[in-house]
Amino acid sequence: MSALGSDKNDAAAVRFQLPPLAMAIEAQAFREWVERAAVGDTQLYAQGMVPPRTSATWVLAGELAAAKLVTLKSRRLAGGKIEWFAEKLAAQVVPAAIVVRTIPDPMMRRVADEVLRCANAGEPCPTDGELVVRCGLPGTDAANYRLRKAVKAGLVQLQRPMQPGERRIATDPKSGRSTKRAMV
Repeated sequence: MSALGSDKNDAAAVRFQLPPLAMAIEAQAFREWVERAAVGDTQLYAQGMVPPRTSATWVLAGELAAAKLVTLKSRRLAGGKIEWFAEKLAAQVVPAAIVVRTIPDPMMRRVADEVLRCANAGEPCPTDGELVVRCGLPGTDAANYRLRKAVKAGLVQLQRPMQPGERRIATDPKSGRSTKRAMV
């Protein structure tokens, strides 16, 4: 028996899901709003407990504000939640030079670099547990998430294992080199 109660209840006590700390609308939807909005119109573009700084929408909002197309405002709600708004300032069209992009996740880059190092050295692809140790991540879920982000960003190509107990195969899209086949 632990401090939380009986052992039977402990497993249920640790199962919970955290809501996202911040959310933002899709960057393309935000861009379209800016293009069609009248001067003075406002749009809620993000909300949460912390600013969604890695969101493409957040980056786009900053660039539109720098171009004097919108002014950015925020308000704090009960419970500490914050809402971020954009107010249309000018009737100009969004310049094509302002492109939707994301701020790179440094941990994703670290995971991608380690997997690419292994691919270019002809070593086996690291498991999520090995990525935790090599990249200083908090757990295997974080390693798997960062690796999936690297694949989505086109930094790494992954091939699922052919049989149980086999490691995945990672390929460097630039060099074409892959990690070697190996068992876990």
